[in-house]
Amino acid sequence: MKTEPALHTQRSRDAVVSPFADTEAILPEAPSRSRKRLAWAAGAFAFVLVAAIAAVLITGFLNDPYRTLEPFPVAKYLDG
Repeated sequence: MKTEPALHTQRSRDAVVSPFADTEAILPEAPSRSRKRLAWAAGAFAFVLVAAIAAVLITGFLNDPYRTLEPFPVAKYLDG
């Protein structure tokens, strides 16, 4: 007497069965999320660093009270 595999039941005898039904799926390893997190953290750190440097330079320029004054005319002062 011929026996059928345990995976196939009486109900699925007439159904189409994949030839790969009895094999395990071998999937490649998923890329680690730690590298993505590290890349995002490094990008965020670089962005904050650039923003801080830009803020210091801009506020240093805008807070200069003498930036709108005309240059002092030394020659006119010494001549007269």
